[in-house]
Amino acid sequence: MPYESPRDERFAERVNDYATFVRDHDKGPSMYSADAHERSLHWWIVATRRRAATLPEHRQALLDDLIPGWRKRNHLAPFADRARAYAAFTDENGRPPSLYSDDHAERSLYRWLTTVRERSATLPAHERALLDDLIPEWRTSRKTDTHFENRAREYARFVATHGRKPNRDSNDDSERSLMRWIDTVRSRQSNLTPHRLDVLHTLIPDWNEPEKRKTFGETAEQYHRFVAEHDRDPMTTATDDTERSLANWRTTARRYTRSASESALLDRIDADRHARAVSALEDCAREYLAFVMQHGRRPSYYRKGADARERTMDIWLKNLRSGRISLSDEQRAALDRIIPWWNGDLADAAAWAERVRSEGSGPEQ
Repeated sequence: MPYESPRDERFAERVNDYATFVRDHDKGPSMYSADAHERSLHWWIVATRRRAATLPEHRQALLDDLIPGWRKRNHLAPFADRARAYAAFTDENGRPPSLYSDDHAERSLYRWLTTVRERSATLPAHERALLDDLIPEWRTSRKTDTHFENRAREYARFVATHGRKPNRDSNDDSERSLMRWIDTVRSRQSNLTPHRLDVLHTLIPDWNEPEKRKTFGETAEQYHRFVAEHDRDPMTTATDDTERSLANWRTTARRYTRSASESALLDRIDADRHARAVSALEDCAREYLAFVMQHGRRPSYYRKGADARERTMDIWLKNLRSGRISLSDEQRAALDRIIPWWNGDLADAAAWAERVRSEGSGPEQ
């Protein structure tokens, strides 16, 4: 087509370049791209938007024709990217993104679709068509009966698959989400419509029967059984839900004690933990002592040929001396008894070991 001026011709070339990039890459040009041409297209459209009000009508018409929605920062390609990311997440995880996830990207997808629903009446036809294709249920918000029915089916399917109700201490975001959902439903049951009550009674007959929680004493006894079976305390980083729940309980239980008997149960747990800590420290100290007696020197992390055991022992004592490992008075006394020079001049270790050998005696074990 003929152009009014060479500048119009160059403008049309840029519009064509931008439209071609979007068509070929299914996304808008990025300012962070390593490709100089892509970055230049990004900054060109930014500058074009800024002076949109002063653009001649024929240039605006060309933009509208080749780059629909060019006036908005997030036009067709970014919208398509988000829609595809939402659909991919749902396909991969078997559920839509959650607002309560620990993952920022997942929460962002949830908020994006919420915003899209709020402006659904003003969405361009091509964006609605894309959503209908990739996310057929995109119009179904959390407030609709359809969403409620879907959540009820998810809950019932979980119970049927696992033979138990969801656990609030689970590592799985979707499981914790189901637990929060049923808790919320129970707390608002007086506001439930007859239809939703009928859905609950049909799909989850025992929906209004919260899982029986253990008493303080039962949980304390379960804690002792775990320690007896595993010879260690439960860990908050464990992958097992039960173990992690016990560890979290011990961490927070002290602030919720309501009676002297409960405090006594926690005192017993803490005393047992301290005894295990002292015993473990003594075992490490005796291992360190055995090394010194055998080799006539202290372990060294940097010694050529040092094995993992020697390096570990060196780091262990350095952490004790630096205060990285906090010690009780009883633990310090144990170290003083087994390795008298542990917090003094480590150069004394070899001379001390030699003296012990010549005298035929050793530290108190």
